[in-house]
Amino acid sequence: MSSSQRTSVAIPEEVVRQAIAWRIKLESRGQDGATLQACERWRLAQPENELAWQRLCNLDSTFNKVAQAAPTLAKQTIMETDTELESLSRRQALKNMGGSLCGILAVSWLSYEQGWLDPVYADHVTDGSKALVKLADSSQLWLNQHSSVQVEFTDTKRAIKAARGEIHLTAASDHRPFEVTVSQGVLKTQQATFNLREEDDYSLLQVDDGEVWMYANSGYSRQISAGEVVKLADLAANSMNAERFDYSAWVDGVFSVRDIPLKTLLLELSRYRTGLLRSEPTLENHLISGVFQLNDHDLILKTLARTVGAELQYRTRYWVQLKAKSIA
Repeated sequence: MSSSQRTSVAIPEEVVRQAIAWRIKLESRGQDGATLQACERWRLAQPENELAWQRLCNLDSTFNKVAQAAPTLAKQTIMETDTELESLSRRQALKNMGGSLCGILAVSWLSYEQGWLDPVYADHVTDGSKALVKLADSSQLWLNQHSSVQVEFTDTKRAIKAARGEIHLTAASDHRPFEVTVSQGVLKTQQATFNLREEDDYSLLQVDDGEVWMYANSGYSRQISAGEVVKLADLAANSMNAERFDYSAWVDGVFSVRDIPLKTLLLELSRYRTGLLRSEPTLENHLISGVFQLNDHDLILKTLARTVGAELQYRTRYWVQLKAKSIA
């Protein structure tokens, strides 16, 4: 194949991300047989997968180490033409990387935050929409958008690891306990319905039916019953006002709020809308109540603006601000 032919082949960004994730997984697990077979199946699934894999493997050994530590750099490089790849030097790669431990850790953290590794490590993943998963025990698991979980069922336990985002679980009755691992510890129940959201430094739990026990890594434990909303931190579980916001309502496609500040509602809406969404400081503490349909963000914004006596300013499609109307 001539170089001009080779340079015309473009690889989708998602495929590049998956190739990098498989490479990291093989390195971290010592290339065990099961992982190698799973990677081989991924490579054979479509021609783009194999092409991305070959481009990654064709890089020299020094740059491979950088690729494992810095998926961003590797992604950009693999998506370049073959000719450009051949001209990339070790010095250029290391210079772009910065050569520092901080740089490596920062890129690794970004890869996790953006969910690049989810297709490899998670059993169920969502992007821009929610999804319902029926588990083997007849439990129902909803994943909100941009969420991922790992599932493990055995003869003695049912387990989920909430890796990212938000889930809503209806755990069916079973002789096996149902465990959900979060950053702060493990939630356990025999039969319950609850909503769980993973934030950067805490988890938010709303129990809709039944009872859930929290066993924290730090040693504390707490029972959370139906009707309670609890903020799970490393050292304590703190109750929140359960009447102001229904954290499970997204399953039905709505926001259900009662007397919450406009600023708080806009932050919640930002989870579903791309771009910058804010209000003037004078409007932030205006209390909002109502039920809003999540499938029409523009209607929500128009309703909020009318409610607080504001007008919508669109600097761009993705930058919206609620501004108090001028008094003539």
